[in-house]
Amino acid sequence: MFTFEKVTGHFLRSAQQVGLSMAASPGVTLDCSQRCLESGSDCPAFTLDYAAMKCFKLDRNTQGRSNDLAAREGQSYFEKICLRGNYTNQ
Repeated sequence: MFTFEKVTGHFLRSAQQVGLSMAASPGVTLDCSQRCLESGSDCPAFTLDYAAMKCFKLDRNTQGRSNDLAAREGQSYFEKICLRGNYTNQ
């Protein structure tokens, strides 16, 4: 099962950002995460800009690039992670 790890107040400065088309409205995190999951391996991470209510899929994650995470107020970085184990879909 894939989900996202959130790093509040940060962005990945070495990543290419591509805007995801979506309505600028409250609840943008859930919509953005769903669009990233639908993109599969083409979206290993995404960034949210809360001030602009915009979502950007990224072409890379922090694997081997943890020093590229930089602080930026008003944005959060989300990295796709795989949770293994038994779970029920409720």
